Amino acid sequence: MLLALCENVSAQLNPVEGYIITNNGDTINGTLDYLSPHVNSKECHFQKEGENDFKIYNPGEIKGYRFKSDGVYYVSRTFLVDSVKTTFFAEFLLKGGVSLYRLYREGLDNYFIENEKGEVVQLKGKTGDLEEDIANEGKNLGPAFYIFSKSQKAREQLRKSDLSIKSVTQITREYDETYCQESGECVQYQYDARKSRDAKHHFIVTAGYGMLMARVYDDKGNGNAPGATIGAGVYYTYPRFNKHLSLEITANLSYYVFTFKNVEYSHDYIYKIYPEYKIKCYCISVPVIGNYMLRKENVLTPYFSLGVNNLFGFAYESDTNEKGHISSIFYPLAGFGLNIPSGKNIIRIGAYGCIRNPMIYTYDSAVKVSASYIF
Repeated sequence: MLLALCENVSAQLNPVEGYIITNNGDTINGTLDYLSPHVNSKECHFQKEGENDFKIYNPGEIKGYRFKSDGVYYVSRTFLVDSVKTTFFAEFLLKGGVSLYRLYREGLDNYFIENEKGEVVQLKGKTGDLEEDIANEGKNLGPAFYIFSKSQKAREQLRKSDLSIKSVTQITREYDETYCQESGECVQYQYDARKSRDAKHHFIVTAGYGMLMARVYDDKGNGNAPGATIGAGVYYTYPRFNKHLSLEITANLSYYVFTFKNVEYSHDYIYKIYPEYKIKCYCISVPVIGNYMLRKENVLTPYFSLGVNNLFGFAYESDTNEKGHISSIFYPLAGFGLNIPSGKNIIRIGAYGCIRNPMIYTYDSAVKVSASYIF
């Protein structure tokens, strides 16, 4: 009675409402594929409203693009990156008398700070290697100190900063509000990192059919139980960390009818052998599953899953009129399947197996196939 829980869902795509801005200044609404910061800087995947396919734009082919859900904003810019002239989609963090952009490259944040004169300097985030960061501090901070030349406070804050997105943005904003009155409204745009969640949540509904293998009465009876499962839950994707990964948590209701052959049953010291013995059981299961998608394009995408299944049999009845419930049982599980894009949503077909927990004697294993809809 345990397989109830072998559900799996997650998304291989991260479609998000948004828009692109053409080089002519036109705004076109549609769906953007929420990629990692590294990939976002190199290309924009956009599906225009009413169209079925995503088109890939390179930096310079459009002015920029923006996600509506959390306001993440990318613009085409050409800056010197490590002294090499490079055109890329820069993450726009702040627009003001002094503007701030970000490029995530080779595991490191790179900030580009632009003053009112159009002068741009590069500021690298910290590497995590203390000796290296100290050795390069002067070379790294010197150009930024030039931009913040009016404020000793800003320079000191920058020197003591961890150079995270939050701290660099805050220092730049405070500098703008203090020294940039001649630019009119000093801060015309600021990306609010609090609205950008590293994890995106969606919903899933699922239905499946499986077989649970079990044994009872000191291994004197073995049986199988076919059963159906329905469930719903949430799943989380992590587009800014790794687009291949997702996590889901679902609650499922299952009904199983166990059929055991040649069961020796004892009651009030009377032994009897049942050629066929049935147990009907309703189960609730709550699986927690991590998924890895092999591909991330808008196509059929294979995935693999690992997780743990928590089953609780809240009501059962046997041929001998025994009634009761089954305590909570944990099982490891694994699975695989396909994600099928359906507009902005995902249809998922999967197969899962729950392997016997060696600390639990009664239940052996379970297999299940299911179909899910992620939206």
